Amino acid sequence: DDRLRIDRAVDAVYTKKMPSCFHETPLQSLLVWHRVDTVVLTGGSTSGCIRASAVDSLSRGYRTVVPIECVADKHESYHYANLTDLA
Repeated sequence: DDRLRIDRAVDAVYTKKMPSCFHETPLQSLLVWHRVDTVVLTGGSTSGCIRASAVDSLSRGYRTVVPIECVADKHESYHYANLTDLA
């Protein structure tokens, strides 16, 4: 997105190959290094990437927040079913 201003000196950018942001990325190490205790997830696939990342985040013991205003899915029923399941 051209509207994003990414400063590679301070912003961590990872390319993920699977739905979870934790799978085969250095994200866990970064969070531990910075003593992060809360993960806020946003994105465009509540039933896919958001759900996978939320499950992995919760499994690692992080307080995990999925703001309803910041996620979406291809169909409303998938979206709300997964938000309900993650609550």
